Amino acid sequence: MTFSQVNTDHIGKDMQTYLSRHARENGIYLYYEEPDEMYVYLHGMNSLQGENSIYYTDFSVKANADTLEIHYSSNKTSDYSDRTLAREGLYKVHLDKKYSTIQAFHNGEEVPFNDISS
Repeated sequence: MTFSQVNTDHIGKDMQTYLSRHARENGIYLYYEEPDEMYVYLHGMNSLQGENSIYYTDFSVKANADTLEIHYSSNKTSDYSDRTLAREGLYKVHLDKKYSTIQAFHNGEEVPFNDISS
């Protein structure tokens, strides 16, 4: 199993539509493109004036028997203008087998996916 970060300027129309459909809500999204290929989208672009903004600092994927674990970390900042901070991330995961369970962990705690689609 491998994964790589993907530039959102280089994705197909179906994936672009999926991302724009979820542009209003921060969270983690899972999109199956093929049976052995999926995308994980981390979205933290939305923040209300006066609230801290989320940015992502780490992403990894690991297999644990029949469970695929997606780990990601984030921090918060009040600096909305810092363009060096990753407020979203799109990752393509090439699966080596079919997993019975997929779990997401944000800053070490298990979280639900905001949406799972294909």
